[in-house]
Amino acid sequence: MVNMTHLNTESEYLRWKTILMDQKTVIIGIVIGLLLGGSLGYVYMNNRMSNRVNLLNGEISSLEDEIETKTGQIDTLEESNQELQTTIQEQGTQITSLESVVEELTESLSDSMQEVADLEDDNQVLESTISQKNAQINSLEDTIEELTESLSEYESQVTIAMLGTGTEWESAVDYELDSSFPMGYSGDFFVIYEIENIYHSMIYRIALDIYIISGGTVYDEHHYSSFGSIPYEGDWSQNLYNEFDISDLSNGYYTVIVTATDLITGESNAKAHSFEITLT
Repeated sequence: MVNMTHLNTESEYLRWKTILMDQKTVIIGIVIGLLLGGSLGYVYMNNRMSNRVNLLNGEISSLEDEIETKTGQIDTLEESNQELQTTIQEQGTQITSLESVVEELTESLSDSMQEVADLEDDNQVLESTISQKNAQINSLEDTIEELTESLSEYESQVTIAMLGTGTEWESAVDYELDSSFPMGYSGDFFVIYEIENIYHSMIYRIALDIYIISGGTVYDEHHYSSFGSIPYEGDWSQNLYNEFDISDLSNGYYTVIVTATDLITGESNAKAHSFEITLT
């Protein structure tokens, strides 16, 4: 029995072979066309790709230049960043130090404020004390003014206005002065003097000291006190005298010293006068 499948396959092969042989020219044309089209397409595409590659190469070159520029900028920025970090660290250290200083100053300020508060309290106390003292001063000033007015009549200092030696005494305005006496003179010898500013509200209290001296030696002296008052406002002076015996004095110069002390004010005044004992 003949294989029918085999016969059919062979017959189909012969049929396609006949078709291919009939279309050989066409197929060759198509192949040649494809080859030509592919070559032209390849050239076109190659030119296009070349242009694209050149364009990309230019862009890559530009990008490389830009990358190089950016790299330089990055290096600069990294250096700046390093410097800034160093600066920040230094400033951090300074800030820490300043914070310590600020803390100390804050504590000092707090202490100072407390001291100021204490001083203000003390000042208030002192102001109160000063106010009290001012009141006392004003009171004392008033008292002093009153005392000054009361004592104004005692302000004048006792003064020995005149001092001399004489041989006659009749009254406060009638006497004879003399400063030279012979050795052995036994007549009247008076120390005559005038005292001013001894009256106080028409009274006086005065102490008198009279010395006769020569060469540092006291030859005679009188001491006495006088108290009194007058019934009217008279002169503020008195003319007084004291009598001495000079018959034993040898020839030479002698000094009479009179000291008057106002026993009311406690002030004193002194005056000196010289006289001579001669041989004849």
